[in-house]
Amino acid sequence: MVRRGRRDARDLQIQGEQKYLGELQAQIMEIAWQQGAITVRDVLDALGSGRDLAYTTVMTVMSRLADQELLIRELIGKTYIYHAVGTREQFRAGISGAIVNDLVTDFGDLALTQFVDALERLDPARLARLRAALDEQERTANGT
Repeated sequence: MVRRGRRDARDLQIQGEQKYLGELQAQIMEIAWQQGAITVRDVLDALGSGRDLAYTTVMTVMSRLADQELLIRELIGKTYIYHAVGTREQFRAGISGAIVNDLVTDFGDLALTQFVDALERLDPARLARLRAALDEQERTANGT
């Protein structure tokens, strides 16, 4: 088995957005996706009193998410209101697309072979859903 960088046992349990954003950024994005318009105070309240986070820490992280174009920030009065740029599904599509593109660019046919091998190991029902989604995507692309 090939080791992936400096990962340890804890890293293998990290899934979803947290794998690419980090724990606090992923939690903030979760709140933004659920609530829509949010402020730093909203995020602090949603994270709960169990977390010992400073207002300025959350403000800095949210500002960085805006710099990464994951949140949109608009000043209303003296308060910044934040909105997620897209949905969770759009974020995941962007991340997975970038990963696939990087793999194919870096490893070419070998990466594609690994994708085919992974498809062959899928549950037949899941593979059928993927085929249907690809067919729909092709119909949409062809305008039919």
